Amino acid sequence: MARHHLVISILLSISWLLAWVIYTPGLQGPFLFDDFPNLKKIGALGPIDNWELFRAYIDSGFSGPTGRPISLTSFLLDANDWPAEPFAFKYTNILIHILIGVILFPTSRNLLTAIGRAPHEANWIALLTATLWLLNPFLVSTTLYIVQRMTQLAALFVVIGIWGYLHGRTLLS
Repeated sequence: MARHHLVISILLSISWLLAWVIYTPGLQGPFLFDDFPNLKKIGALGPIDNWELFRAYIDSGFSGPTGRPISLTSFLLDANDWPAEPFAFKYTNILIHILIGVILFPTSRNLLTAIGRAPHEANWIALLTATLWLLNPFLVSTTLYIVQRMTQLAALFVVIGIWGYLHGRTLLS
């Protein structure tokens, strides 16, 4: 059994590393499409370096009914003024994509064992699930288009929510 866990851990680590290697060439790419209208508000307020400017920036969102304040806040991890270089924004997006893959493994494994799959099977299927997420070419645009962080964060919070629910159910049983 210990050998099985070691193999799964090694393959999962390879998946994470491979995702990083595949996505890093995209770090050199430019801003695209709706990145400009969604990010220029950072510069319109000047450098966001105090609470009042932070609140004004968070309240300035125009995407969706709430303005997506969590996504806007996450952009401040990468720059507090505009114009900025796209590298840091894309770097954060790649990290979020890989983080989802990291959390997807235990979430999938817990879900599979909850529905009766043997732990051995659950580990392999969860590995496949996480790897498909990490290496799926369909997710390249979601990961490398900066404002698609909004979509990435939605996926991240859903996966964390499912993991938390399953973990809580396990603790209660």
